Amino acid sequence: MLKSPTIEIQLYAIEGILRLQKLGVKFDDNDIALIELIANKKGTALFCSGCSTMSDLISETVERIKKEINTK
Repeated sequence: MLKSPTIEIQLYAIEGILRLQKLGVKFDDNDIALIELIANKKGTALFCSGCSTMSDLISETVERIKKEINTK
């Protein structure tokens, strides 16, 4: 999923990997490097918030995912 041509799918993959990593699952260094590459992409991604669909910068979306995972 990290290699998907669709940024939203890549972001779901990042969220899943980071959640699993927090639970102790180890990931290949290449996967972690790919997450950072995706996080630094220019552009926007669509996301859902309740019943609304919005657009936000990719980097801000990744930061929001990281923050949410680290607060749980």
